[in-house]
Amino acid sequence: MAARHPPPELGHIYPVELVPPSINDLDPSMRQRLATTKQLYVESDFDSAMSTGKLVDNPDHCDNLHLWLMLLDFRERLQGFDGVKKVWRGLRLRNVALPVDGALANTLWNRFLDLGLTDQNTMESILLHARAQYDKTGQRWPGVYEKIIGHYLRNDPLATHQWHDKLRTNHPPHPDCLRALAGVASRSKKSLTAFRWIYLRCGQRNVYPALIPLLCSRRKYRLALKWHFWLIKMGDLPPSLDMVTEHLAPGIGKSDLEEVIRSLKEERDFPTKCEPNVTTTKRVITGISRRIRDIMATYGGKFAIPQKPTDDEIYARCFVTEGWSVNAVLNGMEILGVKAIGPLSLRELAIREKTPEKVANRIVQMEKAGISIGKSVFSRLVKKLSINHKAALLTDVLLCDQHPDVFEDRDTQISLLVKYLDQADWRQFRRTISVLTELSHDPEMENWNVVLQVLLKCKKERVAHQLLEHMKMKGMFVKQESIFCLVRGLLRRRNQGKAPVSNRKHRDDLGLARNLLSGIIQSGSRVQPRIWRELMIRFGMAGRLDELESLVLWLLQWYGPSKRELDPGASHSGPRLNFFASTPGSENAYYILFHPHMVNGLIAWGFVHELSRLRSPVRYPAQVSVTNVFRPKAHPWTRGLRLVKELEKRGVRIPIATVRRACQLRLLSLYGPAISKRRLVWRMIEGNSHTLSEMVAEIESIYPALFRLTRKLEGYTSVRSLLRDVMRFRPHGGYYPRGRKPVLLAR
Repeated sequence: MAARHPPPELGHIYPVELVPPSINDLDPSMRQRLATTKQLYVESDFDSAMSTGKLVDNPDHCDNLHLWLMLLDFRERLQGFDGVKKVWRGLRLRNVALPVDGALANTLWNRFLDLGLTDQNTMESILLHARAQYDKTGQRWPGVYEKIIGHYLRNDPLATHQWHDKLRTNHPPHPDCLRALAGVASRSKKSLTAFRWIYLRCGQRNVYPALIPLLCSRRKYRLALKWHFWLIKMGDLPPSLDMVTEHLAPGIGKSDLEEVIRSLKEERDFPTKCEPNVTTTKRVITGISRRIRDIMATYGGKFAIPQKPTDDEIYARCFVTEGWSVNAVLNGMEILGVKAIGPLSLRELAIREKTPEKVANRIVQMEKAGISIGKSVFSRLVKKLSINHKAALLTDVLLCDQHPDVFEDRDTQISLLVKYLDQADWRQFRRTISVLTELSHDPEMENWNVVLQVLLKCKKERVAHQLLEHMKMKGMFVKQESIFCLVRGLLRRRNQGKAPVSNRKHRDDLGLARNLLSGIIQSGSRVQPRIWRELMIRFGMAGRLDELESLVLWLLQWYGPSKRELDPGASHSGPRLNFFASTPGSENAYYILFHPHMVNGLIAWGFVHELSRLRSPVRYPAQVSVTNVFRPKAHPWTRGLRLVKELEKRGVRIPIATVRRACQLRLLSLYGPAISKRRLVWRMIEGNSHTLSEMVAEIESIYPALFRLTRKLEGYTSVRSLLRDVMRFRPHGGYYPRGRKPVLLAR
């Protein structure tokens, strides 16, 4: 169902233009061909030998990039990067040129470059296409350098040098590229080192206004001071002296601040219009001295000025009274020795002054008189908006029906944000965003995460997906609260030990959650292992064993040790992966992902779903595993056991008792005397066409001597005697009620 309010209304949430794939962008004849999921699957199947008859093979529709974007979005949701690769091959086979400007170009290039960053062959193909397009038309998409270098600055700074040398000739950076990369570079010292190397080899000298404020916002003042002097030496100057003092003054000493001012005054290219603003810096220094004097006065220093208690409501009434001018009220407060006013007084003062310029002048006047406006969120927000001349937003804050103290409650503001987004009240939405900005230590990352959480709570998954892609492109971390909100919003409810509840309106929630979480973790954010464990459980319960296998092996590669850490000749008793030695309450990722209960589930799901021939209820085909774990002629019911064996080969230490226990329970349910009431078990029994000896032989071909039989399989004369020997090492606890199954014993 389409949203009541169109996406363009949300343009203020994220500044980058992204084009959501919509069938409304196509003509009616094409809409009819793409009305169902099956038709979309056929139209986007570029691996099929029968390629004729598709819309993209029609010369009239071949260059319709909105059509290609819709097919790309469907294949990406269905198969992840494999689907994107197929669409890219289809584009290249048909010689379709990508656009070089506009929102549609940003969307397509970012999606394909995300694929190229995981596949070097595809990256080479993309770069060759971009170069050929420039040679033919003289135009190129300007974001190639920023996208690739930004990725490596965030994930592998040492590889940045190689990629810079590779891209600078055929795909040079755009004029504001280094300024845009400053956000990613400021996150770590290694990234800053690589960024400095690139800076020396590019002619761009406009980094100062972006890098220094970012370092100061992360409280890296000493590092910001070093970069200040180095950038000044390189001729990269700030736009004004006020910007320097505003960001550096709170975190450095008086002598350092004077040295900063002196270094700027010595520069010939520094704008002369900023020279008179040196008095602003002196005012900052004297303000620091005044705060020290106030502390001394409060605790009985030599000034001995008694601190007057602040009665916010009385002063607010004074400002409301029209018979008293604002100057008269301020002079009276100064005579009485008032040192601070509260948010109520500041609000009435700002309402009376009306314009941001007058409000800012009054705040400066009070600071000169030694009257502070306080450190509340409301006071800081009013001062910031008045200085930045945000008249509309300042009016919304001043005329808000909330008490200023409510601005301090983050949970209340988030709940209001959800309400305003649902009602499409964008003025109050923007006001609440500005309040949350003042509440956070890292405003940029905090606000993007808050907006993401609100979109997920309002069930706007499509816009939330676009916002996640933008955060990934800009190198912003996704917080744990946002990840949990994403999982709760996408996955269906599931009780412990039970499958997820059914939903009439089908949606592949597992596939979508897996693709989004894999993109989050590849962008540098942390996803807790227990979330991956929940996805593994849901894939196993749903019988989607191909996707379960692919996810398990991908997690093993992601969380696993490097090849240098693994000694092929070492035994399991060595220090290779002794994660089971840690306690169950520890944060070891391997212990959480491949707990003995999970190993038991992997083996059990292979038995249950393959023998009962259950299939996933997904409307389109499941993903095909790209691994080579299973033998071509292996019994399908042993695929879980073979996956466990593959994990053991790749370094995961699996207790042999856990494997034996899981196999004993499956064999006991198939051939034992007890009766189960579960429907899945009975369907597994009905689909079983193997004898007990065949199953035991197949299991021991994977795990030799697992059951420690006392004789060869040919020596057992009955199912009962073989089952008794298999169960000699009994698992702890009973899972089946008493009863007899004489039909099974007759096998």
